[in-house]
Amino acid sequence: MTEGSRVIRFQRRYYSFYNRWDSYPQGLGTEIVNGIPVDPRAYQRWLAEQRKVAREWHDIVERYLCRPRADYEGNVGEDEDGVKTVDIQDSKHGQKSDRVQESKHRRKSDHVQESKHGRESVDIQKAKLRRVSETRKLMAKKYLTWNIADDMVPEVRQWAVSTEFIPEFMPICNDGWKEWVYTIDLDREVFTVNNLAHFHLNRIPRPGWKDALAFSPSRELIFLSSCVPEEAIADLVVEVSPATAKMHELYESLNISVVKAKGLNSFPSAQRHGPLLRAQIFDGLQYDYDEILSATLLNWRPDEFHFREIAYAFLCLASASSKLSFVRQDYVLQEKDMCFARFENEFKKEFEKEFENEDEESAKPEFLAHLAIGGHLEGYPSGSSPESGMYWFDGALVCLAGQIDKREAMIAAIARLVEYCRVERPNQCVDSIVMSIEHIVLARIYPDGRMEVTKPLPLFYVPVHKSRKACECYDDLEELQSPGPHPAGNIRNIKHHEHPKNPDNTDKINDPDHAEILDTPETTFMSLTYFLGVSSRQKLPASDGNLPTELYEAILLHVEDLQTYHACMQVSRTFRDLCQRNIMIEDGITLQATDTSETHGLSDSFPTLRMRDLPRGRTQDVTWPSQKSDHLDSPNSRRWNIVIGSERNRRSLLTSVIFGLDPVVVPYRRRTEVDPSHS
Repeated sequence: MTEGSRVIRFQRRYYSFYNRWDSYPQGLGTEIVNGIPVDPRAYQRWLAEQRKVAREWHDIVERYLCRPRADYEGNVGEDEDGVKTVDIQDSKHGQKSDRVQESKHRRKSDHVQESKHGRESVDIQKAKLRRVSETRKLMAKKYLTWNIADDMVPEVRQWAVSTEFIPEFMPICNDGWKEWVYTIDLDREVFTVNNLAHFHLNRIPRPGWKDALAFSPSRELIFLSSCVPEEAIADLVVEVSPATAKMHELYESLNISVVKAKGLNSFPSAQRHGPLLRAQIFDGLQYDYDEILSATLLNWRPDEFHFREIAYAFLCLASASSKLSFVRQDYVLQEKDMCFARFENEFKKEFEKEFENEDEESAKPEFLAHLAIGGHLEGYPSGSSPESGMYWFDGALVCLAGQIDKREAMIAAIARLVEYCRVERPNQCVDSIVMSIEHIVLARIYPDGRMEVTKPLPLFYVPVHKSRKACECYDDLEELQSPGPHPAGNIRNIKHHEHPKNPDNTDKINDPDHAEILDTPETTFMSLTYFLGVSSRQKLPASDGNLPTELYEAILLHVEDLQTYHACMQVSRTFRDLCQRNIMIEDGITLQATDTSETHGLSDSFPTLRMRDLPRGRTQDVTWPSQKSDHLDSPNSRRWNIVIGSERNRRSLLTSVIFGLDPVVVPYRRRTEVDPSHS
């Protein structure tokens, strides 16, 4: 049994169909290729028919991604038996559907009984929470289902039944379960095998296309481009427009100094746990998008929705502001294959007394879109990111650009930044970030024509760009380029292009004592975090009033809600620094470094933190859980979903990353010596 997928790409979305048997090129691959006409006129008729059907799919998906407000503003109440119910508006007919409610048949042990002290027993409390969990699942099932009309054409109905999940802008990647993925790109007229071998859809060499596919001893697919005619090979890379003569003139007029960025060691020791915490989340996101960006990053334009969303997510993770939120898993209703979720505060309000005074607006269910899919609430735009390719973020001017490791792209981006600053901020010093997702450049623009920039720093490591032609993806490929089939045993490992390391920089350096040479995504992320922190801090007043700093710190330790916490961070630079010593991840939960004298590097293990539960008056030492943790499901562990953005009903959920903290287990040591003080 060889599993795989047949994929159709239309309007940048990928529609996937699962295939269970015979997915190798001689099976499913040949079947797909044989279905594409060779005659030019027949091919054009076939292409038009395929696009017509795909347009029906596209319209259904677009209607589904726009969620009615009524689905997220249902009235939550109780029936005569005290059972929690939700009135849901039917999006098709505008009428109330049947109530979602838990079963009225309760176990005898689940009845609410009070103990002698007037409190419910632990078993009864667990039974209540279990019923709430079951109700939550019913609600998720009701809210998160396909809403497809019954009168669709047969081809669309077949796709709606057999498609694997919501069509996304991200490609379908082959993995341990699916060995082969065949994509027919109706937008660019390209046939792709495993996101690596690209053929023009109307020039697929038959049957020679299969001879160009081979495997290395490590089972890595290799595309031998010399085995097929050159005119049959497609290149998906979006070429960068060269900088204009005016841009070159502006760039040459600048007094540019190349500097080294600061990173983790530039943070005060008592504030390093915050950047380290966000770096752990960023590392998880990197792992999830590794294959996806390897296959598609170079064929995305900076103004495209999915490019903007991922870039904005990276910025939010590096930010110490309200644009990054931690939402407890119990409060998010979702199904992993859907495109949106609900942040349900009603459960939180009912079962936790400290939230009884929560305002009515925040208690309503909130729409959460899954990142970069396009789900949105009616009346709101898709996504969390700004729609422009240049915007302000935490005091820094962000410019999205593609392939900034190329000189022409870098010149064009810097020229755009300088021109904007001269018009909008003529007499100000501006911190700016040029971002291509794979690389970033940190810059400071002065009004007198001076400019300090870093070299392109690797933010996201892409081992090989599969959008390129095979000869550009790999080294050491020449001796393998011979016609005919290549069995796995005859092909050796092929080396990927590696990320260029930043050479020693002898240019101007702001602070040699704290400067760092950046050559990894981890250190680049730390530099981005520090840069955004400095930009945010600079716009705050330096005056702190007449009270001692220690008194301010004691006052801030009693802040119990996120809204007040983020407001305090905007009071002054001192307030911001004090707040970052005690990071609040949700209402009433703060994290503090246990030993500020230690210096934790990125290669070290995650530091032990002191978690304070302010409403309950509890303190506990916690740490980041390892993959081999024996207590991942321990009742004492805490898990949060990561949400980016700050505007209500426009925030996005990172479905692939879960932030967790586990209690530090102190090993038991048997006492072997007698304490002299007790003798």
